Amino acid sequence: MKKIKLVICLLFCLPLVSYTQLRITGGGPAGGNSGSMTEPGIIEVSCSEYTNNLSKKWDVAISSHTRLKIDYEVNLETNYDKVVIYATSQLSSSTENRYIQYELATLTGSKKGTVYSNRIDNGVVYLKVLFTTDASVCCNSGNTQLSGFKIAISREDKGDSFGDITVNGTITGNSTGGALRVDTHYGYLDLGPQNSLFSHLSTDRGKFLFNKPIFLEDGKLGAYDTQNLSLQTNATDRMTILGSNGNVGIGTTSPKAKLDITGDVYIPTGKSYWIGSTTDTGNRLRLHHSTYDAYIDFMPNLYFRNGSSHTVVALKANGNVGIGTASPTNLLDVNGTIHAKEVKIDNINWPDYVFSNDYQLLPLNKVKLHIDENKHLPGIPTEAEVKENGVNVGEMQTKLLQKIEELTLYLIQQQETIEALKTEMQELKEK
Repeated sequence: MKKIKLVICLLFCLPLVSYTQLRITGGGPAGGNSGSMTEPGIIEVSCSEYTNNLSKKWDVAISSHTRLKIDYEVNLETNYDKVVIYATSQLSSSTENRYIQYELATLTGSKKGTVYSNRIDNGVVYLKVLFTTDASVCCNSGNTQLSGFKIAISREDKGDSFGDITVNGTITGNSTGGALRVDTHYGYLDLGPQNSLFSHLSTDRGKFLFNKPIFLEDGKLGAYDTQNLSLQTNATDRMTILGSNGNVGIGTTSPKAKLDITGDVYIPTGKSYWIGSTTDTGNRLRLHHSTYDAYIDFMPNLYFRNGSSHTVVALKANGNVGIGTASPTNLLDVNGTIHAKEVKIDNINWPDYVFSNDYQLLPLNKVKLHIDENKHLPGIPTEAEVKENGVNVGEMQTKLLQKIEELTLYLIQQQETIEALKTEMQELKEK
């Protein structure tokens, strides 16, 4: 058997005690039930009956306010005792809310709290703590909902320090699609899928800051839909990949080709760089056209080659240029025929000296003797020399003109001799 003693602490200020009428009624069978105000602000209601399966009810009313119902039961259910406090106006139906309201002295109107429960037709019992019209805690059938709160959870033994929260189950947020929102004094972070295509990580801040490296398992980094992808440093775009065509720009945000570089490109020594080529031998930079198998090599000489690895043009480090040869020994070496409308040669020693009075013209008999012995004109290279060393065009032009001028002198001398002979013959006829 049990004796139940219920103490109700009503916080009345002292002046209020003198003017407040407190009435306690009910309590079940007569005998053993009493209620009194033992001191200002404290009311004691006791039941001295010793019995199991006890059920007692009191109505507490202050002045004309709605009565407060106090029920307590002992062993009506196995090992289960309870005390229920609710407003008597809520007793019309078992499905209606039974509640207690409280209001802080500094808050007025709707800024009050309500604790209530009810039982609905399907037998599910709800317990709900309503703090305002926008914030509440609701427990039903093992589920707990927190609505409209900014919540801090801490351990009492740790004071103000926060403890851990372990969730064995699914957390569903109140953002789009059930995404979870983490809200701080500076902004929010939404985490979770918001449609069937993507898993979202979004914020109202201007950027994300990660304090650790980011690793991508599949190695793919992309931009949403047709947006451009930009890589920044110091809040400045350094590289841009256009979403429309894939053009890559370094130093520009509007690349005009597959690779558009605005700025200098530095290639260090000791390495080979290949563009469009699979060959990787040598210290060189190669630009290769795979369709025509033609390429340009920088190694350090500059070579333009065709598909058979023949050097079409070679530009040596010393400035010599070869056309049709990879080893030019002169400023311009051409291994082949040159077709030009005009060729101009400067700084030639032109042979006008042949017509000087002191020029020693070789007598024709000596010229004949030289030809008979050497089979070429005096001062002209032999065939063997030309085959071995080639011909210097400017020098040969000078030598040929020299021979033409000498031949002219021979003709003049011959004409003078002819004129002298004609005069002599005429004189002989006249005698």
